[in-house]
Amino acid sequence: MVPVPSNSRRSAKRLRSVPSVAVTANAQRLQAPAQVSSNRSSTVRRLPAKPALPIWLRLLMRVQQLSAIAALGSGIAVAGVYCSTVYIQQLWGQQYRTFERLERNQRQMTTVGEVLKDQMAQQAEQPDSGMAPLNPNRMIFVNPTQSAQPAAAPSPNPAPAASPAKPSSLPLGY
Repeated sequence: MVPVPSNSRRSAKRLRSVPSVAVTANAQRLQAPAQVSSNRSSTVRRLPAKPALPIWLRLLMRVQQLSAIAALGSGIAVAGVYCSTVYIQQLWGQQYRTFERLERNQRQMTTVGEVLKDQMAQQAEQPDSGMAPLNPNRMIFVNPTQSAQPAAAPSPNPAPAASPAKPSSLPLGY
């Protein structure tokens, strides 16, 4: 068999399927470029310069770049909004469950308070409870003292005293 260079495996596969006469011709062709390159001159040809692209094409390419950046930015923004929406909904759901639990506790406390009031009223109605009925003659009235009234801040234009303040006949508290 004819030796085949290691860098051309495809050529080797083709050579195996071709008759032996073609193999020897192909082997000579593979060795020929080395002989030809020594015969050629050592000058290097320059490739032609790349033609300048038209302005409309450059502008279109720039628009494509900017739109790709804008699409990436909007995709990131949409992902951010989606994540924050999901987070806010989860947080809202937790807070709403807490609110419902507190509302339920408030209703239970109100019910317990009313039950206690009812029990106390029933105990007060029993003659052997030791409680006396409410009697206005037995009430204690406390008159306010001067120190209990807040000191009025002096105003720049004092109002003329039309009449002295009358003490109220109603008690301040029990």
